[in-house]
Amino acid sequence: MRELSTYSFVETKPGGFLLDTTTGTIFSLNDSAAQIWRSRLHGNEPTVIARQVARRYGVALDVAARDVESALRVPTTGTPPRPPSDFLYERRDDHNYVFSFQGISVFEVDDRGTHVRLACRDMPRPLPYLLQAVIPKILSLRGHLVIHASAVELGDSAVAFTGLSGAGKTTTARSLARHGGRILCEDKLFLRVSPTGNVDTPIEAEAVMKAWIADKAPALARHSDASCAPLDEAARGPSLPLRELGALDVSRRRGTQVAASKLARQDAATTVFRQMFWGSDAITDWRRLLGESVALASRISVYELELPNGLHELDRALSEVVARRTLAAP
Repeated sequence: MRELSTYSFVETKPGGFLLDTTTGTIFSLNDSAAQIWRSRLHGNEPTVIARQVARRYGVALDVAARDVESALRVPTTGTPPRPPSDFLYERRDDHNYVFSFQGISVFEVDDRGTHVRLACRDMPRPLPYLLQAVIPKILSLRGHLVIHASAVELGDSAVAFTGLSGAGKTTTARSLARHGGRILCEDKLFLRVSPTGNVDTPIEAEAVMKAWIADKAPALARHSDASCAPLDEAARGPSLPLRELGALDVSRRRGTQVAASKLARQDAATTVFRQMFWGSDAITDWRRLLGESVALASRISVYELELPNGLHELDRALSEVVARRTLAAP
């Protein structure tokens, strides 16, 4: 078992999440396991926790001790860390992160997301392309929420689609647009929680990101620092409420209809957390993002989607989604 300091716990009532802050792996806990882990991370020894469990549930001490031992035995499987990518983002020193592409260090970003600077002379890809990739990390460092997702306006709200690269986020968004939806973003979904507790997506966020790239790329090309403060404008302006989030997987392609299975709160929170862009490796920031994932999952409907295989069938099925303005089955 890892040191206790590498774990963080977030309560969901009932149950909770255990976060391995060294890998990003999260484990879903039932209510009794959540109570045991909460007590352990508060510094109580297993023998003390066993006595607490015995009193709470009216069981023999030896039975409680076995239950505590079992709960504290961290599973070998959980939500896995993200798959390998051409992009690598890691801490360089106490105050900076480095963003690399195919083994070449491209950008340095300070740990507050204040400025970005080039870290190489010969760019492995065009500068705007690489800036698009690092923007979500910068926004996360600046305290914003960005999810790897596409989003489409349907009526007076937005519906979003998340999943690994190649899952079909862009294809799904474009199909909905052909039937009357309006694409809000294809890859980076900016989210904010309104004062009333609603989850909103600013409709001009993607345009703000593109404008920042156009403005800062020349200075970066001259190896000058670029201020990241203008990216905060992505959080402002008109917005739409996000009502639904659909999780896509390339392996779930069958049938002729869109099948939407609503996820339980813990599974929904796991889905949101896994698709967030993380900018910091600090435990406090990981805990904040997990807590915000739990809050978001309680305010929107998150579905596991099964889509038809083939563009013709997909188009026909998604035209019905546009007509009823929801992923849920009629």
